[in-house]
Parts: sequence; C-alpha cells; structure tokens
Amino acid sequence: MRKHTSQEHDTFFDIKREIRSIVGAITKAQAKGDRELVSERTDELIALIDKHEDKYALYADVIKKSIDGARESKKIARPHNAKARALNELAELLKQRLKDDMKQRNLKEVETRICTIRIVKDDIPTVIVNIPAEQLPERFQRVEPNKIKLRSAIIDEEEVEGVTLELGEHIKIYRY
Repeated sequence: MRKHTSQEHDTFFDIKREIRSIVGAITKAQAKGDRELVSERTDELIALIDKHEDKYALYADVIKKSIDGARESKKIARPHNAKARALNELAELLKQRLKDDMKQRNLKEVETRICTIRIVKDDIPTVIVNIPAEQLPERFQRVEPNKIKLRSAIIDEEEVEGVTLELGEHIKIYRY
C-alpha cells in the first residue's frame, strides 16, 4: 500500500469537503424539484470525482454515504409521515363535522374572529356509482369503479347506466 503525502491527504479531504457541499446542493435542489440544478450539480460532482486519481474510492464513498443518508432520512421521516397522515385525517374529520353542523343549522357562511367559513360547491363533480362495478362496461372497471373515466364519459354526454354526477361541497376558510 502506497503512503500518501500530507499534501495529498489535505487535497483528498478538500475534495471530500467539496463533494459534501455539492451533494448537499443536489439534495436541496431535488427537494425543491429543480431538475435543471440537480442535473448541473450532478455533472459538476461527476467531473470533480472523475478528475481525481482515487476516483473509484470517491465514487464508492459518495455512493455508500448516499445510501446510508437515504436510509437514515427514511427512518427520520417515517414518524413525520405518520404524523402528517394523522393530522390530515383529523383535519378531514373536523371539516366534515363542521360542514355537517353548518348544514344542520342551514348556514352557508360563518364569520368568526379569525376567519370566514363558507360551504362552497366543488368545481369538479363527484362520480356516484349506484350499481356494482361488474355491471359497468369493462373499460370503466378496475378493482373499484374508475371514477375518473366515468366522470369524463358523462361530461362528454355519454350515458352510463347507474352512474350520475353530483357537485359536492367542501369547507373553504378565508383568512383575514
């Protein structure tokens, strides 16, 4: 095994520091959905690694650290994703409860100290299927009725027995 000089050692660690910086920029750009920047920075990373004499070691190091980082991020994200799902479910449950309460009292709008709450018509009609999926034409079937295709067909004035469109309602909150 060849010994590295102190200058080679410093250069290697300078390159690793630069690699960490570029990898950080790539992950931030990826998180923002900036594909162009991801591509540019990835090309920059590859060029940096390729010009180094220990490029295979650098590739291996970046790959291993990327996999380890992804694994760690997934571990950290798991409870946050579960919390996000739980909060979304709670919000949907409360919105339904609020809508039901307002409808029961024949209220279309409520002014509060912090916002206005309105029951408004949905922009896109909800597909209501009143027959078993097996009775629908095959192109509208999957494990459950294909409501997207059904909506399109009915909007295009095609009659599909047992299916109608209804405009639903949802809660919209307007902040002051």
